[in-house]
Amino acid sequence: MFSMLSGLAAVQCAPTGPNEPQDPDSLDVSELRFGSNSDSNKWIYNGLLPALVEPSIVVSIPGHTARVSGYLPQGFTGPLPFYTSTADDRGRRRLTVVYPIATGATTDAPGVYPDIRAIGYLPYARNSAGSYVPWGGFPFLEYNHRRGIAFHGPITHGVTATGIEWLLKRGPVSHGCNRMQGEHVVELAHLLGLRMNEPQRAGAASSIRVDVRVIEAYDTVDGQSVDVRYPRTAGAVAPTGAVRMFNTWNSNDFPRWVCAYKTTRAVDANHCAYEPANRLDPVTGAEPADAPSVLVDNRTEGAFATTGPWEISSARPGFIATDYAALGAGAVGEAVFTLPTRALGARTIMARYIAHTNRNTTVRYEIRRSATDSAPVFVTVNQREGDGWAALGMHTLAAGATVRVRVPAGSDGYTIVDALRLDR
Repeated sequence: MFSMLSGLAAVQCAPTGPNEPQDPDSLDVSELRFGSNSDSNKWIYNGLLPALVEPSIVVSIPGHTARVSGYLPQGFTGPLPFYTSTADDRGRRRLTVVYPIATGATTDAPGVYPDIRAIGYLPYARNSAGSYVPWGGFPFLEYNHRRGIAFHGPITHGVTATGIEWLLKRGPVSHGCNRMQGEHVVELAHLLGLRMNEPQRAGAASSIRVDVRVIEAYDTVDGQSVDVRYPRTAGAVAPTGAVRMFNTWNSNDFPRWVCAYKTTRAVDANHCAYEPANRLDPVTGAEPADAPSVLVDNRTEGAFATTGPWEISSARPGFIATDYAALGAGAVGEAVFTLPTRALGARTIMARYIAHTNRNTTVRYEIRRSATDSAPVFVTVNQREGDGWAALGMHTLAAGATVRVRVPAGSDGYTIVDALRLDR
């Protein structure tokens, strides 16, 4: 499957025009000054999926999806994660995964590309303009060699109280490359056979035989348009009509599937066991019935509602899952979490926000412990301070319990509502 390249050719997502600035995706591998291992993480894949046989990829420019298909190896009997689908193909099992991606803001290159030049580990590196680009240590999988268009990590990142968060903005935001969630591109490289379950050498390049088809239409499967459960930026339009919605996964729920390489740990199936335990069941994608914590996010179906001019944002890192709800200073609105039955009983409630100097200093949380609670508990939080978790106390919750944020006129900053964590 692999052949080592004789040299490192230029890898570059080209600028969109002669008068436009250098694309932040751009990279000239021949000029890189690779840093030490400490410059950025090497990543290890400890997920469930094996390398696929005869893999192929369909990239939809307007759909912002990358559909990966291939056969499971003969004799593979391991469990498959909830976001995959399989079908029998003349006695062989064909697996499909759909990833959310970014595409070009003004330019893309539709066509069919027969191979990928794969770099498994790309640290912070100087591009051809002399600027350092935060590649994050994630793989760089170039399929359009003339223009240097590739699958790579999200680039967009920021520092939070818990470290660096890498964020994908799904939409027309790159200059031709397909940005992905960092953990997703690690898994993709592994699916294509790059052996991401072992550490990669900085800048080492391999050639992978795989067809990449880039189309200017929505991808389709069995007459249905392909979509994936991941939010879009403004300007990215979802398909309509008959749509097949694929699931995806988030590293906050499965921190042991992709982790930073630790030189002091054995490189085996337990390499990522130093990370917190995976929160969800890997096969069903649901929280186990005996989970010590229940997480309810602003994207949890049926659990979150707003009234007023709330915006869905991913502007600042540190949020749970893919984004958070934000209400502008002075605006009037309400946000309410309806707590699921699996969260009932005695629970400590923690509310997630993203602290900043432009936040509301008097965000009032109302906790009703049941549908008939006539004496709710109120907790006021200054969202300009703290580590982003507000302790709302321990409560015995019954059916119909809610946590509500009412924002009156005249608030002095943005009000942020992201998620609730309910601990036993």
